[in-house]
Amino acid sequence: MYILSKKTVSFLLNILLLAVVILSWIYTILAGRWAGVMEVKNDKSAMLSNYEVLNLLSDMHKGQNKQSKMQTNLATISYEITQYLENMACSKQSPEVIGSFMKALEPFNFTKAETLQLLNLRPKSAVEIQLIIEESEERLTEEQIYEVLDIIREHLPGNDEEEEMENDDQGE
Repeated sequence: MYILSKKTVSFLLNILLLAVVILSWIYTILAGRWAGVMEVKNDKSAMLSNYEVLNLLSDMHKGQNKQSKMQTNLATISYEITQYLENMACSKQSPEVIGSFMKALEPFNFTKAETLQLLNLRPKSAVEIQLIIEESEERLTEEQIYEVLDIIREHLPGNDEEEEMENDDQGE
């Protein structure tokens, strides 16, 4: 039996969220429900933050009336993901918070994927930064790593429940 860490579970849920969003978009486009509403600006820009996924699912949930059996399954998955994300720090984020965070990280020249992972995972230690940032030993000094951690603490609101769960895990 394998025991997964919270970060691994969080990473896997991010992948699952992205897959669910993409599948729901494909389904809604094929069903013709969002025809003309959604516009693909850049087909290679398919990364979403947890905040964006939460907003998208909340908007989709508000607009649903009658559902077919297939939509019921999608609704169940989207409901469970929404409940999970509402208990995460992304529920306290806003476009302004994300914008200021992105602007603060500009001097580091992180890739979009690295910035997104920093936003979604909100690392709290140098080790976590090194796991997220590719070739971090060559690209960042130790001072820069701690500067990134300070930026995360300053710009991204935390979630008390999430932090309590992490403290409980560390205490075990």
